Amino acid sequence: MDNFNNEPVNKNHNGNNYPNPRNNEEVVSVLSWMGVAIILAIPILNLIAIVAMAFMDINKNIKNFARASLILAGILIGFGILFGGCVAVVNSMY
Repeated sequence: MDNFNNEPVNKNHNGNNYPNPRNNEEVVSVLSWMGVAIILAIPILNLIAIVAMAFMDINKNIKNFARASLILAGILIGFGILFGGCVAVVNSMY
């Protein structure tokens, strides 16, 4: 529902209006993305940082980026295991 000023209104489960305490949908600045890229370039820190970014209450854009990165990494690891298993089976035949 919208109010008289055509601004979105947040409602709780009782239908009462409540203010949005955090705006996690702001545009992420270029400097922030550069900081994320630098952190993710550091070998061990990147694993800790990507998991932390995926599950912390931070900007929605960074959170979705981290979640997509984890999903993609999981898919690639799965393909690597599958491919490695196929190579091992073929090598064991000869």
